[in-house]
Amino acid sequence: MEDVLVVFGGVIPERDIGPMKEMGVREVFGPGSSAEAFIGFLRANVRERHFAAE
Repeated sequence: MEDVLVVFGGVIPERDIGPMKEMGVREVFGPGSSAEAFIGFLRANVRERHFAAE
């Protein structure tokens, strides 16, 4: 599923973040993450993947 951008948010134990990323999770946004950071990440990565597919 290379065309699917997987992100997680919420309370994720630190020990789980590395293994999640190894399984394909692109980013984890924990408590206190700003909406701007999340939106910026999505905009940057959706564009990147969209244009790469063309």
